[in-house]
Amino acid sequence: MCKDTVNFSEVQLSIHMMEDMAKLLNAYVAEWQELLVMNNGVELLADFEDVGEISLQLKKRLHQLRHKIEDYEESLEGTVTITSISESE
Repeated sequence: MCKDTVNFSEVQLSIHMMEDMAKLLNAYVAEWQELLVMNNGVELLADFEDVGEISLQLKKRLHQLRHKIEDYEESLEGTVTITSISESE
């Protein structure tokens, strides 16, 4: 079931978690690249380079998403929306 509203704290936490995952993935790839070069694993090295590039793209997109969320939050500051007015008689 989809929510009509988004909790920005949850979104920001998710972004932080995905950024941490991207950092760990980059570290993992870097470690394996060194081992593969020493063992002449050229084909596997190419695969790990692709994974590293995907991880870098993910990190960039997460950074962009964080800025979009911050911009949206700033646009909401000081804004009051009236959805309905009812008069009691």
